[in-house]
Amino acid sequence: MTWNQLYGFIGSVPVNTDFNDINQCGTYVFGGGSTPTGNNKPIQKTGLLEVITFGNFIFQRYSEWDGAHIYIRGSISGTWSSWTTY
Repeated sequence: MTWNQLYGFIGSVPVNTDFNDINQCGTYVFGGGSTPTGNNKPIQKTGLLEVITFGNFIFQRYSEWDGAHIYIRGSISGTWSSWTTY
């Protein structure tokens, strides 16, 4: 079995970015020591956002920088589910 990279590191994104606007596959860093302030974030805490897309489906997973919680949600054709915490 061979592992293939699904998506790569995109980089840091401004803390005021709206998560609903992030629909490109990749890994994004938010905060960098500053509290994320944009809309549709699960929590106002520095962390890492992973985005996977397939057709009109978008999956987002946000991990707090300290590993305390992971949040997930999805969108189909622009309609977002609520964030679920793990």
